[in-house]
Amino acid sequence: MATPSPIDVARVEDVTTEHLGGASRFELAAFKLAVWEYQLAAEVPEWTALAVVWDGGNWREIVAERQWLQWTIAQRLTAEEREQGQR
Repeated sequence: MATPSPIDVARVEDVTTEHLGGASRFELAAFKLAVWEYQLAAEVPEWTALAVVWDGGNWREIVAERQWLQWTIAQRLTAEEREQGQR
């Protein structure tokens, strides 16, 4: 089954981890931060910022570029959470 695109939502708050292909909650937070940051920096509507950061499903690359610190923290916390879940 195809993963729904966040473009199908009206607001970034409505994006879920499922929209992002099973991303962790930390990756979702980094995605949302990247969308809000882009919206403010480019002075575009929220939906446009959402589409730009989603980038046809290549959102991880965009988030890592735009929010490198948040993305690095998200990756560390995701790895720790998955490791704890395997114990």
